[in-house]
Amino acid sequence: ADHRDLPSFPTRRSSDLLFRSLVDLAADAILTGNTKGEIINANKQACELSGYELNEILGQNIMFLFDKEELIKTPLRYDLLLKGEVVRNERLLSHKSGKKIPIEMNTKMLPDGNYQAIVRDVTSRKKAEAELMESEDKYRRLFELESDAIMLIENQKGQILEVNEAASKLYGYSREELLKMKNVDLSAQKEETRQVTSSGANLIPLRWHQKKDGTVFPVEIT
Repeated sequence: ADHRDLPSFPTRRSSDLLFRSLVDLAADAILTGNTKGEIINANKQACELSGYELNEILGQNIMFLFDKEELIKTPLRYDLLLKGEVVRNERLLSHKSGKKIPIEMNTKMLPDGNYQAIVRDVTSRKKAEAELMESEDKYRRLFELESDAIMLIENQKGQILEVNEAASKLYGYSREELLKMKNVDLSAQKEETRQVTSSGANLIPLRWHQKKDGTVFPVEIT
């Protein structure tokens, strides 16, 4: 029989090479470990992220890649993996050079009983989060140091979203009380306040407001 026109199927070796090339093309580091926790496979990104050569990683227990003190506080959850759960957490990876790299790791048990961990470097994200927190802290300090009363108000309904300490002192309400109120609740000219809220005016040279104790006083609003 002539077999030249029959479809050809990939050999086991060609399939393994194709799988390996796909794993190495992945953007994240991928590690596979056996039931003892020994690393039996790692892609190119795992080597680059950790600083180790492949032959230095294979056979090692996966715990050698992580900060030892952190592992005591947050150990690897093999118990959850055995239940079929995907374990997601953030921890520090110990680079060969000694530096600590913040990573996000998703681990699951494979059908053959081995474990696969997908590891992502989150250094940039952590830096951005730290910068955002610093920016928010600076904003908060400037907000609180301002001697004038400052309020953040939702434009359509007039709901008070945030106030500084000066606003609490001026009106006699606590911050918690003010955050349950609307701008019209502080006004002694409620209808005029409603009209301004709907019109979106950005400067009101004179408006009469009312404190918690009933005192009515003039304000300029920007």
